Amino acid sequence: MKEFLILANSRELTHIESSDIWYISADGNYSHIFLTNGNKILVTKQLGDVKKAIDTYLPHYRGDFHRIGQSLIINRIYLFSINLTEQQLVLSDRRAEGYLVGYSAGYSDCRSGKPSYINLDSTSKGKVLNASKDSLKRLKEEIEKIAK
Repeated sequence: MKEFLILANSRELTHIESSDIWYISADGNYSHIFLTNGNKILVTKQLGDVKKAIDTYLPHYRGDFHRIGQSLIINRIYLFSINLTEQQLVLSDRRAEGYLVGYSAGYSDCRSGKPSYINLDSTSKGKVLNASKDSLKRLKEEIEKIAK
């Protein structure tokens, strides 16, 4: 069953299939929704409001979306790995062969809030973002509970 996230304000309406959402990042009063096809949608909603919309419009999938700290929501179905030592979270869209997105939790890398790019292997590119180690640890524990 397909479900769609609907985000609306006074000037626009955005309608996104849940499985197309890779992750969502905060940018003040705005949120960037990153899609599996490589597109990015800017919405005039704070991340907390986007999470409420996910809980409202995607009741069967809300467990797939995890908030990490104050700046990120990930779609768990694309979670590839979590490395607490490296403070890194990797998402992979297995439908787009070889493309990986990395999420680094170290604060020192991206103080500007803009992603930097790394090569994860000879054919893949990844984005490195920031979060706290505690947030990644909580995510890991949540995923482990689901897996049991």
